[in-house]
Amino acid sequence: MKVNLTSNSSTYFWKYFFPFIMTSTFIYALYAFLFMSVENYDFSALLFLFPASIFSIYYAFSLSFVQGDNSYLYVKGFQKTEKIPLVIIKDISFRDWRTKEITIYLNKNSTFGKKIVFIPYSKWFLFGSEHPVVSEVKAYLKRIDSNQEI
Repeated sequence: MKVNLTSNSSTYFWKYFFPFIMTSTFIYALYAFLFMSVENYDFSALLFLFPASIFSIYYAFSLSFVQGDNSYLYVKGFQKTEKIPLVIIKDISFRDWRTKEITIYLNKNSTFGKKIVFIPYSKWFLFGSEHPVVSEVKAYLKRIDSNQEI
């Protein structure tokens, strides 16, 4: 299988830069609330920024850097890297929500768990349609299933 299972460079933004900006903004707003004498301080900034910074940190930890070749998926997190055989991929899905992200579900547990989330390379396609990589991997999985049934 020759599929471009590669993370996009925007993964760096969502994994490192975005959580840093959200958390820094929340810390500044909290500092301003606690230590600066600001009259009529609006609590809505804190009420928005606290869950947003927690969510951005959670999302950053769920993202992985992915590269693939004909046999393996190379997955890298913050400090760990793992070589995962393509034959243990159970399913793959695409979500076009916050970012365009692909989730790979595995049959066996890996260092990253049974689910690997990454942002694929950008491809201009219609809004709401499936990413081409998802179609290619699903076709590959069907070929593997049909070969195992023989």
